[in-house]
Amino acid sequence: MNRGCPYFKVSIMRFRLLYDLPLLLYAVCIFVLSSFSYLSTPDLGFDAQDKLFHLFEYGILAFLTFRSFAVHLWTSRASRIISLSICLIYAATDELHQALVPGRFCDIWDFLADGTGIVVVYLFYWQFHKKTL
Repeated sequence: MNRGCPYFKVSIMRFRLLYDLPLLLYAVCIFVLSSFSYLSTPDLGFDAQDKLFHLFEYGILAFLTFRSFAVHLWTSRASRIISLSICLIYAATDELHQALVPGRFCDIWDFLADGTGIVVVYLFYWQFHKKTL
């Protein structure tokens, strides 16, 4: 396909809007929510429910990240490792960011819950997509 063609530029923009923009907006949303001193979450009736929220929050981030990389470079092993690393680094920096917010703190158990969500989604995503590669 001719890269000078206007259709090619429109399709690139469409890919960016469909795959990259949701990832960027979700990452910004995580950062903003981490900036609040107190977040109220629904009570699920057990002690470690916040870890479950972390698992889902970062599972969604991982899905969006892997989805974005799948469109661009997913077939290379290096890109899969890079996308996984990006998610884990973002989770670590989010915990460090929370240490700077009054009323919040950095918790290794939260990071482990984040990482678990990331790795679980990575494994499911990879199992689903390796059949199509």
